[in-house]
Amino acid sequence: MSGYEGLGADLTQLGFRIKEKVFRNVGIPTCVGIAPTKTLAKYCNHLAKHYAGLKGVCNWLDLTPQRQAKALACEPVSEIWGVGRRYTEHLGKMGIRTALDLARADAEAIRDRFGITLSMTVRELQGTSCIPLELVKPKRQQIMRSRSFSQLVCDKDDLLGAITFHAQECGRTLRHEGMVAHTVGIVLHTNPFRRQDVQQHAYPCVGLPYPISDTNTIIHYARRLLNQTYRRDCLYKRAGVYVGEVVPKGSVTKDLFEETETEQQQIICELMDSINTRYGKNTLCFAASKLGKDAWEMSRARLSPGYTTCWKDLPRIGPLLMETVPF
Repeated sequence: MSGYEGLGADLTQLGFRIKEKVFRNVGIPTCVGIAPTKTLAKYCNHLAKHYAGLKGVCNWLDLTPQRQAKALACEPVSEIWGVGRRYTEHLGKMGIRTALDLARADAEAIRDRFGITLSMTVRELQGTSCIPLELVKPKRQQIMRSRSFSQLVCDKDDLLGAITFHAQECGRTLRHEGMVAHTVGIVLHTNPFRRQDVQQHAYPCVGLPYPISDTNTIIHYARRLLNQTYRRDCLYKRAGVYVGEVVPKGSVTKDLFEETETEQQQIICELMDSINTRYGKNTLCFAASKLGKDAWEMSRARLSPGYTTCWKDLPRIGPLLMETVPF
């Protein structure tokens, strides 16, 4: 027994009511995917968007096992939530080209090759829920900002540019959410798929003498960690910064004998935030964040269109949907 017996038709009707209510109240057409796991629900949503015969709602529980297999077989593995271009390339070399191929893969073998995240995706496609539903957003314990580079980076100054950029983002997020952090750490990753290269996957971290949200202090400690961790013989694919033990600023008890952020530090950061909010992100920034930007900046060639924020990205209306449902 799955626990979903008898709910299929009711959930489908609920999906149509949600779809109609969103359009009535917000004016945006939406599609609804329903399934026992988050990954399958995302996939059902994808199917609902692309096959007009589903009328905008796809309920996995309405499909027989045979139809479920056909539904997975009709789309490439790249359409699965969390399977990006690189994963698609490496899975293709293993003969895994469709969503059905991934669903039938051995989860343990996938974990050994790619790690636990993709292994959880396989289990979710098989109907085992691995990603919990969060009805209430959990309190932050850590804020991390990191990105993969458009090309491999070996120069320390280029890495410093990336680290400074991400440190700025961590500081801005802390202040925006009214939080302070007790630790600062950095992320340095080489490319695990280039097995001929020297590998390093480092997450060094340092405790702070007092809780902070000041960008300059975050950069100071992140730079120190970079100097301690950087290796000349490594080609880095990813870098980032994280701040941990995050708590609301108002919950920190001040100690008469403990150093704290100065009022001047707070004023400078708030001024930077207000300028960047008014005139655009990174209008005012630390100079080091520009170091080697051409080398480490993330490639935007595959950037998703901003359908709701950019006029030029709006799609042209045409015969975009397939009337016939192939499963």
